[in-house]
Amino acid sequence: MWAKGDGIKLSAPASSRPPTTRPSISEHLRQRAAVTAHKGRNRVRIISQCFAGGEMKSATVCVGEDYYEVRPTDLSLLQQGRTPEWLGLEPIPENEEV
Repeated sequence: MWAKGDGIKLSAPASSRPPTTRPSISEHLRQRAAVTAHKGRNRVRIISQCFAGGEMKSATVCVGEDYYEVRPTDLSLLQQGRTPEWLGLEPIPENEEV
C-alpha cells in the first residue's frame, strides 16, 4: 500500500505542461471554411482507363459535373490541382457515351 510521501507523482508540474489555449471562434470558423473550400475544389474521379502494352494510354475522368478524356500527364496534373480550363481540356459532349 502506498503511503503519503513515497515520492510518487501522478501528474507533471504545471510548468512542464504545454499551455492549453483554445483557438478563438473566428479562427476555428476560418479553419473550417478553408477545409470546406479545399474539399470542394477540383475533385477528380476516374471513370475508366484504357491500357495498351501495360501502360495507361487514356482515361475518362469526371471533374465537377463534366467528363473529360485525358492522357496520363493531364490526369496527373488534374490530380495535383490544375483545372480542366487551365489544361485546355474540352468536356465530352453529353450525347456521346462514356
